[in-house]
Amino acid sequence: MLIIEDQPELRSFIVQNLGSQYRYEEASNGTDGIRLAKELLPDLIISDVMMPDTDGLELCETLKNNIATSHIPIMLLTAKAEQKDKLIGLETGADDYLTKPFSLQELKLRVKNILAFKALLRKKFNGNNLPTAEETPELNSRDRKFVDDVTVMVETNISNPQFSVNTLAEGIFLSVSQLTRKLKTITGKTPADYIRNIRLEKACALLKNGGSVADVAWAVGFEDAVYFSKVFKKHFGFSPSSIKNK
Repeated sequence: MLIIEDQPELRSFIVQNLGSQYRYEEASNGTDGIRLAKELLPDLIISDVMMPDTDGLELCETLKNNIATSHIPIMLLTAKAEQKDKLIGLETGADDYLTKPFSLQELKLRVKNILAFKALLRKKFNGNNLPTAEETPELNSRDRKFVDDVTVMVETNISNPQFSVNTLAEGIFLSVSQLTRKLKTITGKTPADYIRNIRLEKACALLKNGGSVADVAWAVGFEDAVYFSKVFKKHFGFSPSSIKNK
């Protein structure tokens, strides 16, 4: 997690009480926080609102509007307790809002809940079929579009055996490391796994429609039918040649 707080004492308090459970990095201002968030892509950001230079609201808005960082949950800390101030924070895309002074127990529970919420989202992608937007309301619109764009790009290039993680990253305008981190955080799958799953699901559908193993292998980007059969059986638990009997 990334902890962004300009008050050294409070930042130290948060680090000392959460650092034993989670890996962490620190920033003393919003500008450094944005830089580190883009560089590290943490699982969670805890940021103060009132900071010199770039404040927490600007930081939140910047990161939530960046495709590489929009998936990162952000908890804002503030001394402002009025409802309108909380609404402003939530409107910038903040995932949670904690008013100072706060109890250590509440902070720990909120952190635990946010991370558990993200874990539940990844479980929805555990199956072979991509969950719909209705099934994943917790995904913000930018991240839903990201998942949809990745899926469409893979499906469009499904028969191209040269289509790779590098090609996908270029098409999404992210580095390979950014793509890997973001996709795995949202879906629990690496880009290579995601590409393979889509190819195999398409292969299963084509086989059910009567396609031969060799033709289907080529149609979904496998140049070697033997290797395709091996990967297919590992994924589904039965060979592609037996699909017609399923």
